[in-house]
Amino acid sequence: MLHGSETDSGLMANGPVVGPATSPIHSAVPRLRDYTVYTPGGSRTPCAFFLTDLCYTLDEHGNSSKIPAWPYILEDAQAFQDGVDRHVEKTRQMMISWLTAAEHLWGVMFIHGYAGFLASCKEKLVDDGGENSTPNSLMGRIRYIYDRLPDEIRDWAPLSFSHLRIHCPAQSSFIVGEGTSPNMGRGGTWTRTELAKGDPAAWPRGGASEVAIGTVRGKRFFVTDEPFHGNQVVVYTQAPDGTWPRNVIDSEINNAHSLALIDVDGDGTSEIVSGGTRGAAGAARGTKPGVFFYRAADPAAQKWERMVLDPNIASNSCVVADINGDRRPDVACIDDSLKWYENAR
Repeated sequence: MLHGSETDSGLMANGPVVGPATSPIHSAVPRLRDYTVYTPGGSRTPCAFFLTDLCYTLDEHGNSSKIPAWPYILEDAQAFQDGVDRHVEKTRQMMISWLTAAEHLWGVMFIHGYAGFLASCKEKLVDDGGENSTPNSLMGRIRYIYDRLPDEIRDWAPLSFSHLRIHCPAQSSFIVGEGTSPNMGRGGTWTRTELAKGDPAAWPRGGASEVAIGTVRGKRFFVTDEPFHGNQVVVYTQAPDGTWPRNVIDSEINNAHSLALIDVDGDGTSEIVSGGTRGAAGAARGTKPGVFFYRAADPAAQKWERMVLDPNIASNSCVVADINGDRRPDVACIDDSLKWYENAR
């Protein structure tokens, strides 16, 4: 089950600070603060500091060396930290794949709730072995760098490696990977396919707003709030003829504005969380419409049980994360305060 409690400090927690220590790799380990806090006037940002002070690469001859503090590397690290999109035309000597691996490693270890994605034309180039991956893959390069960090850093934010996934419970962060197609990164094209029109009403009451994708017994479905700021939660599962019939599971939600999926009991089936931002038309100002929890009641995901998660919230957004590090996903929603709904199954 999920139960709720308000948090005073939100989801971000301040990590411990460690002082200088010895390591097989470094004679002194700077404080963790150097990799998380920007110091005005400093020559390197936290991400760049982490890359050039702690991260080791491997060349084609098997020689290991630190990532150098070259200007384009410092600039790229700054852009990564600032969330700026980059397009890099590279040579093999520029170490861009190592740079990408190190930047994602910094993100997953030092940013709470970080979500990273790696892709290439072949799955084995993304991950060639999970916990036994090698530097021949992107995730293997992350593991290579991570394994050579000082113990004090790894102990502060330990990672687990599995196939196409890297997880940091301490930060509720992760990196996932995917092998796409031979066209990935080689000028490939995208094909636009309409799955459903959403609410069939005429504009501006038609269509959909929030969309999320989940699974029921290994079968994929997607769920929407319809229409924009609407009153419906709608589930789409694929029929044998390839179409996606529209199944309205709730038509009494008010001004729907939040949507998230959670596997609350770890059975591989997604449950739905959705809520609204304000009361129905004519309701008193400040009315809070609540957040609701939906569980599939049959194997085909045609029937859903509706439960009240919190009747006293006007939710602008809900997210799912393991907030307390107990390896169970929780829910957090925000209106004028942040609420945490702990998974107590």
